[in-house]
Amino acid sequence: MLLQDPCHQADHDHRAVVRTTHDVLVDCAARTPDAIALVDADGPAGQSRTWTYAELRDDSARLAVALLSRFEPGERIAVWAPDRPERVLLQFAAGLAGLVLVTVNPAYQARELGFILDHAEAVGLFLVESHRGNPLSRIAAEVAAGHPRLREVIDLMDTTRLYAKQRIVDGLPEVRPEDPAQILYACGAAGRLRGAILHHRDLIKGARRALGATRTAAAA
Repeated sequence: MLLQDPCHQADHDHRAVVRTTHDVLVDCAARTPDAIALVDADGPAGQSRTWTYAELRDDSARLAVALLSRFEPGERIAVWAPDRPERVLLQFAAGLAGLVLVTVNPAYQARELGFILDHAEAVGLFLVESHRGNPLSRIAAEVAAGHPRLREVIDLMDTTRLYAKQRIVDGLPEVRPEDPAQILYACGAAGRLRGAILHHRDLIKGARRALGATRTAAAA
């Protein structure tokens, strides 16, 4: 799965503005709507899927509305899946909906998943059926039984359920650069999992640094 160079030739003054993740996507779609933004390079041979910036913007906005029909802004939803186009869509959609995306390593087992769901107070879990022999769906079903706060467990590849709406949504919330966007978990001292909150501005700054390093390396 490849996420293409955002905006391709965004100018430095414009890039210096701190915004939300969805603002960046909307800007890219306005600049180069028909340029390829996302490629599913892991799809079956000859069947790779692609999204233009305009399609990525529209699909993430549609998913944001579906999410808001089931969750409230500020709530935490977890994603337990490898890099997939649907995970990218969920990331942009959660940001637009004012939700906080909690990332879970798809190699984790029941103990780690349960800890993260409890510690992050996640109310939703989005996953794939399995990854490299790890039966995520089966493990999630067992873990969810002990987490009454968890309202939904959704297969990312089930597009009907992913985009389903439970109620009418009256507009999207205001999301600011300083609002939390993600919680990342990694092993800390003595092997204990620790969570780090990243705000929209943190994600954008990190992406800019990575893009700058890639361009520097390519020019060397």
